[in-house]
Formats: sequence, C-alpha cells, structure tokens
Amino acid sequence: MRRGRPSTRCRTLVTIALMVLAATAASPVAAADFTVNPIQIFLSTRNPSAILTVQNTSTEPLRFQLNAFAWAQDEAGQMVLTPTTEIIFFPRLLSLVPGEQRIVRVGASVPQGPVERTYRIFVEELPPAFTQSAPAGQVRVLARMGIPIFIEPRTGRVELRLTRPTLAPGQVVFELRNTGTKHAIPQEIRVRGLGSAGEALWAPDADSWYILAGDRRVYEVPLSREDCARTKTIAVEVKAGEQVLAERLDVAAAACGP
Repeated sequence: MRRGRPSTRCRTLVTIALMVLAATAASPVAAADFTVNPIQIFLSTRNPSAILTVQNTSTEPLRFQLNAFAWAQDEAGQMVLTPTTEIIFFPRLLSLVPGEQRIVRVGASVPQGPVERTYRIFVEELPPAFTQSAPAGQVRVLARMGIPIFIEPRTGRVELRLTRPTLAPGQVVFELRNTGTKHAIPQEIRVRGLGSAGEALWAPDADSWYILAGDRRVYEVPLSREDCARTKTIAVEVKAGEQVLAERLDVAAAACGP
C-alpha cells in the first residue's frame, strides 16, 4: 500500500464524516470551511517558535478555540492525548469574518532533549455566537483539526525494526518498533500471501501512519481460512525513508486450522 500524508483539508473532512455518523445519517449536513497552515510544526533551539495561520474561507463568521496536548500513540496507532502546558500559544480564541486570516504564535517551555517530544495543537470550531437559521432538518457540524508539533531531538535518527509475521486466528500479526530518536512514517507497507510458485494470492491494505520515537505499532491484517489454506509464504515489506525491511513466514497447512 502506498499513501501520502493526508492534507489538512482531508483531515477536516474525516473529522466531519465521523461526527456526522455519530449524529445521524438521515439529515442533511452543513459544515463551515477553514484552513490551517502549516500542517506540521517543528521546534528546536534554532527555531524556538512558529506561526500557525487560521483562515476563514467560508461565507459566514467563525469562532475557534485552541488547545494543546502531549501526544502519544498506543500499539494500535490510536492517539493518546494529555493536556499540557509545555506548548505555549497565543491567542487561544479567534473570531474571523469571511475571508479573514489570523496568526497564532506557537512555542514551547521545554528544551530539546535526546528524544523527540511530540504534541498536537487543536483548532476547534465553536458554535456561532448568535443563533443562525438553517434549513429544516439540517445538521450543523463543528470541525476540529489537530496539527502535530515536534520538538526535535539533539540528534535525529529513525530506526524501525520489523518482527517476523505470525498467524493468529483469522489474521496475520506483525510489529513495527521505532528504536530511533524521532518519529517515522512508513511510505509503504506491503503484506502479501504467496503461492507455491511465488505468485501473489492476496495483498490487503495495511495502514501507514506515525510511529513515534520509542513506540511500537502492532498490525493485525485479516486473513480468511480459505486464503490461508492456499498460501505457502507470507511476505511483509516496509519502506521508510532509506530503510527497507522485509520478513517472511512459511505457512504450514495445519496452521490455518481445520
């Protein structure tokens, strides 16, 4: 699978989609339009602060609040967020008329260390200050964007380690561990089931996303009993920057169950 990093606009749409599903699938949806740039912030001793620009590209006034969190991830790749005062930013509240843009100054109260520190600053749309009429049955969705902030380590190094895949009931399991000092984003993760002649029998998608320094990501790729039974070898290949990692598992017929 090959995927680029999602754009800020794409992340907005994903957020909107999830909120819509949580609300109702039957009602029409209205969402404001705004942009946030840049989509990543890197801080260091040389660059101790940065500017985040929020622009209202809609046709109505918008209000926002900003909050910062320390950012970790669990082994499934889900974000673990903890409120923090280590990221300093101003202002915390914004009101923008249509077409207006404002800058938010962002810095940190902690120095560079041996390992990269990771945070996210969220720009969250607030309800309108005054109630606005909307078509009957329409749902108003408030968007929320999370911008990664990295405090770069004194010496940055990405080093991923790939474990040999294993079979569990109904799935192939393998692990990527980042033993380096900065985050990694694999450009490509390929999982393939090979037949007796080396031909590819199946090749499902595997998510490619951040693996923070010191973290690990466990991948569980669904595998049907039928596909497993005709597979002789499972091959996993990962490309991340200059690193190319590969592991294989020979599949015994008995491993796929009765």
